[in-house]
Amino acid sequence: MSVSLDEFVASDSYQAVLHDVLSRCGLPLHSGPEPAVLGELLRQDLEAAGVGVRELAGVVTANGAELARYVQLKLVAYLRDHEGDSRIVTEDLSPAFLVGHIVEFHLLANRPDELERYVRRLRIPNARRYAAKVRTIYDLALRTV
Repeated sequence: MSVSLDEFVASDSYQAVLHDVLSRCGLPLHSGPEPAVLGELLRQDLEAAGVGVRELAGVVTANGAELARYVQLKLVAYLRDHEGDSRIVTEDLSPAFLVGHIVEFHLLANRPDELERYVRRLRIPNARRYAAKVRTIYDLALRTV
């Protein structure tokens, strides 16, 4: 039986990590309905990474604390990088905002050589530098949980 992305985001294990991240960072969660296009964008991200929802669920179940620490460190790093434009991190977050972070965490843990290619597929500027930075954040998260 396969699990849909919506079911995954609504799962107890995902919600536990989500609330851990939000409380660590003091960030609000958007309470309205998800934009319809968001689900399609997330599915495209999963396709670009070659990752399924079942794999993401395994990451959340097995590495929830490490994942929450990774996202916390990443948000802090990018908030500091964009000091004048903190809206990048602090606007109300969609409940599904962790999905992309979980994909990165999964790739870093299981297929690190594929991270840069994934980032390029998403058209993130300076893909090599971004991949190196999140790799450093991932390593720090594992050491400081």
